[in-house]
Amino acid sequence: MVIATADQNGKPWISPVSFQPDSEYSLYWVSSKEALHSQNIRNRPEVAIVIVGKTPDGAVDGVYFDAMATELEDEADVKHAVAIFAKRPKEPRFDVNSISQVTGDAVWRLYKAKPIQISKRADTTVNNQAITIREKVEL
Repeated sequence: MVIATADQNGKPWISPVSFQPDSEYSLYWVSSKEALHSQNIRNRPEVAIVIVGKTPDGAVDGVYFDAMATELEDEADVKHAVAIFAKRPKEPRFDVNSISQVTGDAVWRLYKAKPIQISKRADTTVNNQAITIREKVEL
């Protein structure tokens, strides 16, 4: 997924991150606590997220999130996120197996984006010209 953040002055920043969703469509990821997007989230939690991929027939598809992001600090929330994040296959160097890897002096932190609104990619035509639009998803 690609997450868009902004600093306190509104300057945008985008970052690709590997993620794992939960059953309520919240998205979790691990990042360096010093990464610019991590710093932005601490100061301004409003984020925009896009996840783009291909359908089985090869067409491009996507989903968009307007969300509130947070760096997880509560021990119960961190444990929950470690369990969720562990479900996604990844290179061993990105594994998170314990809360000690994402708390204290560790350089990583776990983040959560809770959706405010979710939209999906859709195609339409206007004046015989194809355009891509967003359709709100009712959950």
